[in-house]
Amino acid sequence: MKKNKDKEEDPSKIADSMERWFLIAFVLFGLWGLFYGAKDFVSFTKGYFNKIENRDSKKTLCAEEISNVKNELAAKKLYQACMNR
Repeated sequence: MKKNKDKEEDPSKIADSMERWFLIAFVLFGLWGLFYGAKDFVSFTKGYFNKIENRDSKKTLCAEEISNVKNELAAKKLYQACMNR
Protein backbone atom coordinates (compact mmCIF):
# COMPACT_ATOMS: atom_id res chain seq x y z
CA MET A 1 0.00 0.00 0.00
CA LYS A 2 2.88 2.32 0.65
CA LYS A 3 4.16 1.88 -2.93
CA ASN A 4 0.96 3.30 -4.42
CA LYS A 5 1.19 6.29 -2.16
CA ASP A 6 4.77 6.97 -3.27
CA LYS A 7 3.76 6.89 -6.94
CA GLU A 8 0.98 9.43 -6.45
CA GLU A 9 2.30 12.92 -5.95
CA ASP A 10 0.72 15.41 -3.68
CA PRO A 11 -1.46 17.83 -5.74
CA SER A 12 0.08 20.83 -4.00
CA LYS A 13 3.54 19.73 -5.17
CA ILE A 14 2.26 19.49 -8.75
CA ALA A 15 0.72 22.97 -8.45
CA ASP A 16 4.00 24.36 -7.05
CA SER A 17 6.01 22.92 -9.92
CA MET A 18 3.50 24.28 -12.45
CA GLU A 19 3.75 27.72 -10.84
CA ARG A 20 7.52 27.58 -11.15
CA TRP A 21 7.29 26.67 -14.85
CA PHE A 22 4.81 29.49 -15.49
CA LEU A 23 7.10 31.91 -13.65
CA ILE A 24 10.11 30.77 -15.69
CA ALA A 25 8.11 31.08 -18.93
CA PHE A 26 6.89 34.55 -17.90
CA VAL A 27 10.43 35.72 -17.15
CA LEU A 28 11.75 34.29 -20.43
CA PHE A 29 8.99 35.97 -22.46
CA GLY A 30 9.64 39.21 -20.58
CA LEU A 31 13.35 39.08 -21.40
CA TRP A 32 12.54 38.25 -25.02
CA GLY A 33 10.19 41.24 -25.20
CA LEU A 34 12.76 43.55 -23.64
CA PHE A 35 15.43 42.39 -26.08
CA TYR A 36 13.29 43.01 -29.15
CA GLY A 37 11.88 46.23 -27.72
CA ALA A 38 15.38 47.56 -27.10
CA LYS A 39 16.47 46.40 -30.55
CA ASP A 40 13.55 48.24 -32.18
CA PHE A 41 14.24 51.34 -30.09
CA VAL A 42 17.90 51.39 -31.13
CA SER A 43 17.03 50.96 -34.81
CA PHE A 44 14.41 53.73 -34.52
CA THR A 45 16.88 56.17 -32.96
CA LYS A 46 19.55 55.32 -35.54
CA GLY A 47 17.04 55.94 -38.33
CA TYR A 48 15.95 59.22 -36.74
CA PHE A 49 19.48 60.56 -36.45
CA ASN A 50 20.39 59.36 -39.94
CA LYS A 51 17.38 61.26 -41.21
CA ILE A 52 18.66 64.42 -39.51
CA GLU A 53 22.13 63.97 -41.03
CA ASN A 54 20.63 63.37 -44.46
CA ARG A 55 18.45 66.43 -44.03
CA ASP A 56 21.48 68.62 -43.32
CA SER A 57 23.29 67.37 -46.40
CA LYS A 58 20.08 67.73 -48.39
CA LYS A 59 19.83 71.38 -47.32
CA THR A 60 23.28 72.02 -48.74
CA LEU A 61 22.48 70.29 -52.02
CA CYS A 62 19.16 72.11 -52.42
CA ALA A 63 20.76 75.47 -51.64
CA GLU A 64 23.37 74.83 -54.33
CA GLU A 65 20.66 73.78 -56.77
CA ILE A 66 18.74 77.05 -56.42
CA SER A 67 21.75 79.34 -56.16
CA ASN A 68 21.40 80.69 -59.71
CA VAL A 69 17.61 81.25 -59.66
CA LYS A 70 16.87 84.98 -59.91
CA ASN A 71 13.25 85.05 -58.68
CA GLU A 72 12.92 84.70 -54.90
CA LEU A 73 9.48 83.05 -55.04
CA ALA A 74 10.63 80.51 -57.61
CA ALA A 75 13.74 79.80 -55.53
CA LYS A 76 11.62 79.21 -52.45
CA LYS A 77 9.30 76.81 -54.33
CA LEU A 78 12.25 74.93 -55.84
CA TYR A 79 13.91 74.66 -52.43
CA GLN A 80 10.72 73.25 -50.86
CA ALA A 81 10.28 70.78 -53.72
CA CYS A 82 13.91 69.71 -53.39
CA MET A 83 13.60 69.17 -49.61
CA ASN A 84 10.42 67.09 -50.06
CA ARG A 85 12.10 64.65 -52.46
